[in-house]
Amino acid sequence: MTVDVQTQLSIAMDKERSATEGEMTMKSKLGILENQLSSIRQEKSQLLATLELEQAKLETLEEGQHRYLMVFFSELFIYIHFTRDSAKLETLRASFQQTIDNLRKEKVSFK
Repeated sequence: MTVDVQTQLSIAMDKERSATEGEMTMKSKLGILENQLSSIRQEKSQLLATLELEQAKLETLEEGQHRYLMVFFSELFIYIHFTRDSAKLETLRASFQQTIDNLRKEKVSFK
């Protein structure tokens, strides 16, 4: 029976050693995973900060583009009205010139 108890004790010690080794392996893997998680969290934080900066840049560019388009269309509107008014003025000038020419002809014919 002493041999049997010693065998059981030896088996129990082997199991304990194996369990301790398994625990150490798991703790090591857990440490590695915790380090990876920490790195991923840091990277996520950096990426979020970069995203916020890029979104702010995009918003600034969009605002600038909006201002540019407002100025462009305002100037286009002024140009269109100027062109239209210029055409009207030219027509009016031609009409006045025709009237002046007619009056000159009438004046010549009265002499």
